[in-house]
Amino acid sequence: MALIVIPASAVVVQPSGMKQWDAKLIWKGIIDLQGQITDLTKAVNDIKVTTGPTGPKGDPGAPGAPGAAGAAGAPGPKGDPGADGAPGAAGAAGAPGPKGDPGADGAPGAAGAAGAPGPKGDPGADGAPGAAGVAGAPGPKGDPGADGAPGAAGVAGAPGPKGDPGADGAPGAPGTAGVAGAPGPKGDPGADGAPGTAGVVGAPGPKGDPGADGAPGTAGAAGAASTVPGPMGPSGAAGAAGATGFTVLSGGGTPDQQNTRYIPVGAFTSNTESAVSIPMPVAGTLSNLQVRLSTAPGSGNWYQLTVRKNSVSSIISCTITDSSQITCTDSDAVSFAAGDTISLQVVPGSNPNSAYLTWSVKLQPT
Repeated sequence: MALIVIPASAVVVQPSGMKQWDAKLIWKGIIDLQGQITDLTKAVNDIKVTTGPTGPKGDPGAPGAPGAAGAAGAPGPKGDPGADGAPGAAGAAGAPGPKGDPGADGAPGAAGAAGAPGPKGDPGADGAPGAAGVAGAPGPKGDPGADGAPGAAGVAGAPGPKGDPGADGAPGAPGTAGVAGAPGPKGDPGADGAPGTAGVVGAPGPKGDPGADGAPGTAGAAGAASTVPGPMGPSGAAGAAGATGFTVLSGGGTPDQQNTRYIPVGAFTSNTESAVSIPMPVAGTLSNLQVRLSTAPGSGNWYQLTVRKNSVSSIISCTITDSSQITCTDSDAVSFAAGDTISLQVVPGSNPNSAYLTWSVKLQPT
């Protein structure tokens, strides 16, 4: 791009106090500027550019570094199993067995002689008040009341909407002439001049530096998979025996308020025990009876709960009584063989409140 020099004579300055530009002065400045541009273009065309010959080809670069090692081959197939280890030492003696089952119930004793009639009891407490009577029919409508005093003045309403604009006013008088604008931007550079004649060929340049090292070679192919089985490691020591887990058996149902009922491991009841007795799938020890009622039996009333084995009452039993108790527990334990039947006997006392009963026990397999 050519450098354009604007002489001082080409700059037109408006004299102080002059209201209009002098057209002759402006035109003279433009002519002087064109002359400067013509002289500059001629000077650029006189410049001659010369280029020397191409130097000799440099020596080849040093060999590149060796490529990275190839990926490891795939693991060989699994080796044959080793010989069985020697038998472990005998385990410690087991704990003593659980407590034996209780004996069968003895025969009922003979009925005792009837006692003498007791004294007359005190009169009972007064009964609760009777329910409220039916509401009477509405009375006749009363006379209208006197007019009230006038109310206070209401709050002022919101301002109305904005009105339409008025008609345009008459045009004002013409304003004074504005200040003259700044000079326009610099014009685009002229086209490049024709190339100069070729210069004299220069002497050969010095030998170039060695080229940079070549890129590393590609990785080698992966090695073939091994066909020889690896040696088998030594057998590990036997782990300690884990603790024996336990199972929770549970059931639920609604007891009868007057008759003995039986509840199985499940959610229904029956007056016939054989209809709900469940056979045990494994042998084990039954313990930790937990029973809950949705409603307390009531004052002086109770529910007696007993775990039954093969339709015989066991020592696992508890009782829920009165109006503030809804749970009972028993930590006694009874052993069961696989196939023994289990059920929960519910015996009501003194017509207790109706309630929903849930129960659970812990079974430790043996």
